[in-house]
Amino acid sequence: MSRTTSRDLGDGIGLIPLPIPFRGLDWVNAYAIADDDGVTLIDCGVFSDDGYDALTSGLSDLGHSLDAVHTLVVSHLHPDHVGLAPRLIEEVDCRFVMHERADLGLRIMNNPTDWGPAFAAMAHEHGAPADVVTFFDQMRVAPDWWHLVDPPHETVTDGDTIPVGDGRSQIGRAHV
Repeated sequence: MSRTTSRDLGDGIGLIPLPIPFRGLDWVNAYAIADDDGVTLIDCGVFSDDGYDALTSGLSDLGHSLDAVHTLVVSHLHPDHVGLAPRLIEEVDCRFVMHERADLGLRIMNNPTDWGPAFAAMAHEHGAPADVVTFFDQMRVAPDWWHLVDPPHETVTDGDTIPVGDGRSQIGRAHV
């Protein structure tokens, strides 16, 4: 089994590796948690046809259809974790949950004219290498793997729990 193959982790939890177009990384993990009502999906990958195909194939490998997703929990606003959210919400009408601190990040990420410079400033503030800061600073339009994301249907704050079926839950923590 390769690192990029979906796999059952046991107890109704599956790992789905999704391709990403970033230097130095090949994939990001999404998690499918099965319950009596369907699937809670944690993270959803980059907005791309390849990512969408990998997600639907991964769900299928785990015995689920995309229509089974009733809740999408996005851990944080990196485009490889939230990018496909708009498409999933439109296609399967799932509940969308994020941390309340995502609001500020969404305002930055959804402003197409300031996208690059805003990310450059954030990258600089957090100690990213100079070439990464320059890459974002020169970007005046969001790349094709980024898509505008509507605010979540539900927000959580630190310490809140998110029911993920069969009596299980995930504890909300800020990471934006």
